[in-house]
Parts: sequence; structure tokens; C-alpha cells
Amino acid sequence: MAALPAFYSDKHTVFRVNRPDAKGGSGMTQFGHALAELNIEILCANSSQAKGRVERANRTLQDRLVKDLRLASICDMAAGNVFLPTFLEHFNERFAVPAQKPENLHRSLHVKASQLTDILCHREQRHVGQQLTLAYDRKQIILERSELSEKLAGQYVEIFDFSDRPLEVRWKGYSLPYRVFSKDQRVSPYSRRREQTPRPCPRCGQGAAGCEASTEDKDQQREAWISEARPTALRARLQSKNRGAHRTTTTTDYDDISALHR
Repeated sequence: MAALPAFYSDKHTVFRVNRPDAKGGSGMTQFGHALAELNIEILCANSSQAKGRVERANRTLQDRLVKDLRLASICDMAAGNVFLPTFLEHFNERFAVPAQKPENLHRSLHVKASQLTDILCHREQRHVGQQLTLAYDRKQIILERSELSEKLAGQYVEIFDFSDRPLEVRWKGYSLPYRVFSKDQRVSPYSRRREQTPRPCPRCGQGAAGCEASTEDKDQQREAWISEARPTALRARLQSKNRGAHRTTTTTDYDDISALHR
């Protein structure tokens, strides 16, 4: 039986879950799921020598490469991509060590392009509520009601989040139609007030935009309304004061009476 191909890495959280007591998840990272479906084993380095190989490569990319780019007066991505093959050739000529077995032992990948897209996308499981809703990325996903989706309340579906097309909701390989409600959408009460139809002008019967009444006419109308409402307010004030029995009249009451007859 042929040995499985392996991917050699350090113990970064991208490659493995470093917390065995994690409450959620399946115990594998997104990267680990992809390699598992491609039948590739992850070998995390335990020795300092193995970690040193990774650190030396990082030092090359973060130190030597940056200086060579600066010496070549390169400051944009397009020019850097053109320069990179030349840099790799000179770097390997100086530091590369010949392999003991020069044969190419890479295994060919027998996976369809559509399957590879599904394997390498971001995938998560979500619980479907009784109203056929689920939450993902601050969005409320509502499944369209059908004979299949009606049976999924209380079960888990899988989210396929692609980088180049809209995400898909699947259950056992079946794609489920849905609609999205974003939790970031908020309706401001002030915007609702602005959108309402303006009240007509009591003078001309038109809206605020079509009213031709001048500012002076509006001020006179406002004073007339105040003069009409003032006696009513004063009578209510006197009635509230005279509710008590055997009450004597005060100076303030005389002022209110005189103001009432003005």
C-alpha cells in the first residue's frame, strides 16, 4: 500500500487546532479539511531543526528579498512579479542542496475542477431554526420554503463561501435556494419622517415646496393662532385655581383676569 502524501508545516493555527478542549467545530481547520478531502496528511514539526527550516525561509522572504527589491528600485507588485523568477534562480544557485533522490515523487491529482472549487472554498455548518433561518457572517439567511427545506428545521446545513461567486447553502449535496437579510441594515426613524408626504399649508392648501405664502404672512398667521389660544389657556388656569373651596383671590388671579379681558 502506497504511503499518503504529506504536507510538512509548523504548529500554526492555520494548519491545526491547538486547543483540544475547543467547544465548537469539528477539530479541524479549514486548511485541514481541504487536505483531508484531497487525501493529504499534515505533519506538524516537533523538532527545532524542522522549525528552523520554516524560519529561515521566512527570513529570506522578509529580509533578503525586501533588500533586493529595494536595490532593484522596485516598488509595485507588477514589477515585483517580473523580478521574482530571477531572484529565485540566483537564490537557488547559491543555497540549494541537491536531493538524494532526484525523481519527481509528486502524485497527480485526480479531482475535477468543480470538485476542487468546492474543496478549497470556506465551508461551515449552520443550524436551521424552526422558521427555516440561519445566521452567517452577520447575515440572516432565510431558506425558501419547499418540500425539501420544510424537513430541515432543527438540522444542520453546510455553507459554501466562494471567493468568486455567491455563497451556496447545501444539504447532502442538494443546493437550497434562499434569500438574505443583512443585520447591518437599519431603518432610521428620521429617514422615515423625511420620506413622508409633507403636510399641506393651511393657507394655500399646497405642500411645503409649492407654498407661495411669504414669511410675513406666516408670522401674522402664527400670531393670530397664539391670540386665539391664549384666552382658552387662561380660562383653564383660572378654573384649576378655583377648584378649592373657600379660596381667596390673589394678585396673580387679578393679573390673569385682566389678561383675559385684553
